[in-house]
Amino acid sequence: MAYTIRTLYKLKELDVDNNYSYEKQIYVKNKLWNPPPVPLLIEDKITEFEKEIKSKQATLHAKLRKRNLSNLTPLQANALRLLRQNNNLIIKPSDKNLGSAIMDTVSYVRQALEEH
Repeated sequence: MAYTIRTLYKLKELDVDNNYSYEKQIYVKNKLWNPPPVPLLIEDKITEFEKEIKSKQATLHAKLRKRNLSNLTPLQANALRLLRQNNNLIIKPSDKNLGSAIMDTVSYVRQALEEH
């Protein structure tokens, strides 16, 4: 944004008219050119704006970091937590990647011993 503001200020200073016909394909952007600084008042406003944006971004980042961005409702999350804590149940992947399956531990151990 600062680059654009400085460029526009320089073009105004050079009295370049916005109404002339501009053919994009004949102009090549010089990546090494940086527009000169604008008057101090404008530079201060640019700096102030950038600081404010960074401050707001940091505040928002801190606020979102504290939140749990789960796609589960609190009721679903609590039910899943209770299922995980229950030692009588095993949560395992189902056949053909169709989701998770819940089995009681005794049946799971019996099945594993039969298969192996």
